[in-house]
Amino acid sequence: MSAAPHRPLPLRLRLCAALLVFAVFGVGLAAVSPRLHAHAHHDGECESTTCAATLFAHGLVPLDPAPALAAPVRLAHRELPAAVARLIDAAPALRLPPPCGPPRV
Repeated sequence: MSAAPHRPLPLRLRLCAALLVFAVFGVGLAAVSPRLHAHAHHDGECESTTCAATLFAHGLVPLDPAPALAAPVRLAHRELPAAVARLIDAAPALRLPPPCGPPRV
């Protein structure tokens, strides 16, 4: 049994795919190049611009502030064992063996 060869896609579909590839490539270039973005429209350097290039660069929520990260708390050297003991005592179920093991063969 020989496998039948695949028929190539029609020319119009191949041209459409090539056009979409070049469109995504162009938007990607405009997303990383402020000069090219400014060349595309007059407010390209404005941070409040919402266009394909800014959405491509920043995701669906353009220029959203970054989430605030909490800095780690510095503990004194003597307080460290007590803090670790509180964490270990807070989750005793993690120290127990699993309720069942692998099946016997």
